[in-house]
Amino acid sequence: PPLWPHQQEGLDHVRELRGAFCAMGCGTGKTRVIVERIADLVRSNLERRCVLIFCPKAVVDTWSGQIDEWLEPDVRDQILVTAARKSSITKRLATIRKDNVTTLRDGRVHVVVINYESTRNEDLRRWLMSQTWSLVVCDESQSIKAHNSKQSKFIAKIDALQRVCLTGTPTPHSPLDHFGQMRFLTGGGQGWTRFVPFRSRYAIEVQLGGSGIKKITGFRNLDELERKLAPYFYQVKASDVLDLPGVEHVRRSVELSSKERKAYDGVMNELFTLADSGVPIVASNVLDRLLKCQQITGGGVKVTDEVTRDERRVVLGHTKREELVQILSEIPEDEPVAVFARFRHDLDEIAAAASDAGRGVLELSGRRDDLATWKEASGGEVLAVQIQSGGAGIALTRSARVVYWSVGFSLGDYEQSLARAHRPGQTRVVQYFHLTARDTIDELIYRALSARRDLVEESLQHVRDHSERRRSLTRGAVPEAHRA
Repeated sequence: PPLWPHQQEGLDHVRELRGAFCAMGCGTGKTRVIVERIADLVRSNLERRCVLIFCPKAVVDTWSGQIDEWLEPDVRDQILVTAARKSSITKRLATIRKDNVTTLRDGRVHVVVINYESTRNEDLRRWLMSQTWSLVVCDESQSIKAHNSKQSKFIAKIDALQRVCLTGTPTPHSPLDHFGQMRFLTGGGQGWTRFVPFRSRYAIEVQLGGSGIKKITGFRNLDELERKLAPYFYQVKASDVLDLPGVEHVRRSVELSSKERKAYDGVMNELFTLADSGVPIVASNVLDRLLKCQQITGGGVKVTDEVTRDERRVVLGHTKREELVQILSEIPEDEPVAVFARFRHDLDEIAAAASDAGRGVLELSGRRDDLATWKEASGGEVLAVQIQSGGAGIALTRSARVVYWSVGFSLGDYEQSLARAHRPGQTRVVQYFHLTARDTIDELIYRALSARRDLVEESLQHVRDHSERRRSLTRGAVPEAHRA
């Protein structure tokens, strides 16, 4: 089929620039734009034609299917795609090398598709750096937004004639998310090399006492930043070009069991005591404990033996599992359901809940990939999805019922996951169920997500507020913010 007008505009944008940012909403066809750009290479007279695509692990195999779907057979025959993801890195690298020799001999375009995490392998890194790529694409490019990430720094150094960022959520946390992506697009040129001056220019920072730690309270000079980014950007919102059915968010609150509550309060008291001691309230001191709190609201927690240092999982209860069984009982038994969660223990609990409800269960995570089987099924199967593995780049339009058991601290991951079911191909109103435990971190996360606020900063502020309230109560005074 011909390209939609906005897809043609995106393709023209990519063709004109050595570094192009396609900020196209989920379902608007940004993959199609790159497939057509690869077809351009088939028709070009470049001596060496090779493409490198970085993407989330769950999307690696999708790229080969998209190239098959959108290109005419005579063009497709001139392309060799290497996109294996299930074998070891060593075996994948051997296949990539072999296919690279084949395409050089035959004069075909070689498209290498790998997941971001694979760049941790030193042998693969060396080989990628030894090549000059015609085109390097970062799919779901918010994955390289972190300025201090080794992965982000490495990808920016790869030698390429052209670089493209693809994402529907370029700045899931703040305008500072632009830095890592722009460092890649420019190859570290044009001033996109030093993060601290960039942050100082566009963020409002406040010193926290005498700790030497600065807190970002807002942003400035954003008009200037927008002008700086404009030459690279092509942006399309899904709502402007797609006619999709609506969505409905339903919150299902649960009361933790006494055992779960005791464990939860114990961890939070430990955190508040730490804050009361004067230790700076920063992410490194807070997030690991809040992560444990999230585990507890799911019914279990990982503990370490003080002597052997072995880790084991302690089951505290099944409160969320029982509520998920109830939700599944309210949904027609032939209606498929997707359930997002953060931890492996959560996935196990989801599987148990599906079994209790008399439904089949499949999984998409770092340990299993049953997505294709779930898509081909015809009943009310539950797909348990680890949000880091299946929150981006896939389609779950078979279901119009999505449950959030737990989510991480990434607003971007959450927003991407929302678009898995609510995207082209969906014909029904999508209903999202949010499982939250009362008076816990779940409620804080739900409020922050609903208001599209930064989850890490909200969590830190939550601890600061409670610590200040405890100190004020100890002094016999109630802070003004709490008098009501």
